[in-house]
Amino acid sequence: MNERSKKLSLMVTILLLSLLPVESGQLVMPVLGELSKAFPTADGALIGLVMVLPMGGMILFNLIGGTLSIKMDKKKLLTWGMVLYIIGGVGPAFVNSIYMILLMRAIIGIGAGICAPLAMGLIAEFFEGNEKASLMGLSIAVSSIGGAALAFLGGYVALWNWRYTFLIYGFAVIVLALQMYILPEMKPQLNAPAADSKASPAAGKPRFNAGFYILTVLAICQCAFGFVVVQKLPIFIMNENLGDPMVIGSMISLTMVCGFFGGLAFGAVYKVLKNNTLPMLMVLGTVAFFILSFAHDLTMIFVSQAIFGVMNAMCGPYFNNHITTLVPSTHKTFAVGFMNAACAISGLISPFIITVIVLVTRNESIRFLFSLVGVIFALLVIASAIFVNSRSKAQDYTTNHAA
Repeated sequence: MNERSKKLSLMVTILLLSLLPVESGQLVMPVLGELSKAFPTADGALIGLVMVLPMGGMILFNLIGGTLSIKMDKKKLLTWGMVLYIIGGVGPAFVNSIYMILLMRAIIGIGAGICAPLAMGLIAEFFEGNEKASLMGLSIAVSSIGGAALAFLGGYVALWNWRYTFLIYGFAVIVLALQMYILPEMKPQLNAPAADSKASPAAGKPRFNAGFYILTVLAICQCAFGFVVVQKLPIFIMNENLGDPMVIGSMISLTMVCGFFGGLAFGAVYKVLKNNTLPMLMVLGTVAFFILSFAHDLTMIFVSQAIFGVMNAMCGPYFNNHITTLVPSTHKTFAVGFMNAACAISGLISPFIITVIVLVTRNESIRFLFSLVGVIFALLVIASAIFVNSRSKAQDYTTNHAA
């Protein structure tokens, strides 16, 4: 295999890996009703856990998997993660207890949590510059369109039997075979400090600089306040008599489609805007929420969601790409896992943040909430502009003194 073919195979393998975290939850959405029929004595909360439980495992093992990647051969770690993913994914098709299904769902969450940071981490390991940014955007595009396709397939095969849906997780066997054949051994490096972090005497324990934590806080704010759309837009549409559940479903589909195109375009956008990418993304978020706050027809809502879908899809690769530049090369996968866990947790705490906002402002209007989040995104524009400007000055200072 020549160098070009090897590189292309590596890209395909990494992009297929990006499907695993998405499918750990979305694939089973169409069969929850069938599970209720199959286990009529099971509490509704248990049926709901079939969907939610993998997310808990993913959040925890994003951190654990990222930490293990510092000390273990990443190829072996990925292999173990994928084995757990396959067992937990296919397992429910062969068990006859709701509790055994939940056990399998916990296992797939662990496997997906290990694989998720490695998928993005491998891009940072093997690629640099614009090529790295483009691949991170492309991974979002692949996960968006691939997730939609596999979810549709899961619902289709469930027409025959709900167990068949879980068999679709078996596609990971192909990805496992590819990564075992394509990926080289990636043994842990003893010590590789970066200019942006200070290595401590204990190898593998750098002290990250302020930029690492500031970027994480910006990502948490974007995710937490961006999640307001998911929670409140369906209620807003129904309260304003602007549509029915079919319209809401169309809105979700539009966001996913725009997310797909946003992921595809990220590399080109990043190549042009560079450090200005993050402030511009926050501008898109500001515009999307202000349009929502003034929306009195579906056209305005569709426009806002198209903008929001593009913004949201580009934020993921930007944060993951940039966080890997702020850590030593030994900690790139750890950094991605840390960022993924932080964003996932921010989504979970978003409902509590909204509750606090309502209590403080004593205003339950969803339209008011959208306008307030628009103001918050405007503040994020300023904060992100200050952040990237300070980063640029720090890089210039380092470059000049190194010369």
